[in-house]
Amino acid sequence: MEALDGLFWLRFRLLECCYDTAPRLLEVASGRICLVQKETVAASRQLQMPVSREGRYRISLRDYFDAPGEAEVFVKAGSCYKKAEITARRDDCLEFRYGQEKGRFLPVLLV
Repeated sequence: MEALDGLFWLRFRLLECCYDTAPRLLEVASGRICLVQKETVAASRQLQMPVSREGRYRISLRDYFDAPGEAEVFVKAGSCYKKAEITARRDDCLEFRYGQEKGRFLPVLLV
């Protein structure tokens, strides 16, 4: 830790990237602790999409949510989900690209 005008700068590293809400530091204590997410604050749906050879996908949000709004798409990669880049938002549809899947189905999480 480095003191600067009476303040301290701390550096932290997250070992896994699987969280819905970014972690917040509540207090500092000596030693090491494990943290677990206790509450999910967003509606979400998991689905399996047939893999596209072109790597382009389209999702109708009305098929999965009662009141579609702003949603994000995450693709399962190993034990975590990676945020997919949305290429278009039209009406209640999302389009995204993902070209790294080799199986028959693409595991997707809508949040």
